[in-house]
Amino acid sequence: MTNTLSTNLLRELNSKLVAEITEIREKYSEVETENTYRARKIHELFEKIGVDKIKNIKTYSANSISELSDILLTDLSEIEVSEKVEKTLPETEAHILTTPVPLTHISNSEDKTGVSISEESISNEPESINAFDEDLPDDPKEKQKHVIKMALECFPVLSLKYSNESGDYFTCSEICSICNKDHIKENIGFNVEGIWSSGDYINTKIYSLKCWKAYQNSIQIISIKA
Repeated sequence: MTNTLSTNLLRELNSKLVAEITEIREKYSEVETENTYRARKIHELFEKIGVDKIKNIKTYSANSISELSDILLTDLSEIEVSEKVEKTLPETEAHILTTPVPLTHISNSEDKTGVSISEESISNEPESINAFDEDLPDDPKEKQKHVIKMALECFPVLSLKYSNESGDYFTCSEICSICNKDHIKENIGFNVEGIWSSGDYINTKIYSLKCWKAYQNSIQIISIKA
């Protein structure tokens, strides 16, 4: 009788022990599976966004990272590192001086083919288009002729009407290069004036073309030492 009780007690204890061990294993397995899943998601995330962009998610915990959706992962992977881009931009400045070609007067002498540009496509606030030092004749009259020639070469649509001590006066055969208006239709005579004025720098003078229709606008032709 005693042996039977002992055997039953041992079996009962053994069953309880087996049950507890099984429960512990299942809990451990669940924890291990969850941790493995989180680790896999973190690894996939790092692969997607790259090591150089990990700093963009430095405020997330491991749990938060493992719970991120695919959409958020995509957004994170497309983040640009603006600071890096800004540092790679070269801090350069260029100043190119060219002789202008009038946009409203482009033609071919052989086939007489012309290209016209609408008024809306041209800015109404022209800037200086040519600035350079050049040896001008010492004689005042020759100097005036030389500068007028330069202006006419830059703008073939202009025609010189007369000159005096105040300045040079031109008319436009087509759209005005300064204000982009048709002065012929507006019946404005001698609408472009070429005058000398003080330059932007000390001891310099500039020769500019100004339109009577938009006198605040001007186009610089030449800049010389005063």
